[in-house]
Amino acid sequence: MRTYVQTLERKCQEMQAEISTFKEEFSMLQSKGLPSLLTSNGRLLTHEQYAHMVNTYVSNQITASSSSSENIGLPSGQVLYDRIREFVLH
Repeated sequence: MRTYVQTLERKCQEMQAEISTFKEEFSMLQSKGLPSLLTSNGRLLTHEQYAHMVNTYVSNQITASSSSSENIGLPSGQVLYDRIREFVLH
């Protein structure tokens, strides 16, 4: 039982560290212009609404930063993740 509790505590600490890292990266993205998760009256956006806002935002960022790039078009999946990650790191 003791080993189980220790394992559970370790997993909780690992999850908390990952949550903290996510919060930091998400805050950094929002400070660079990524849309908020909340509406103007403080309610949480639906997944579809937020996905549309993010796709529009990323599309605009890609168009603005690389108008002569080969990868013009709407990003999706891994490409979207890579572009956002690249944007955060720079």
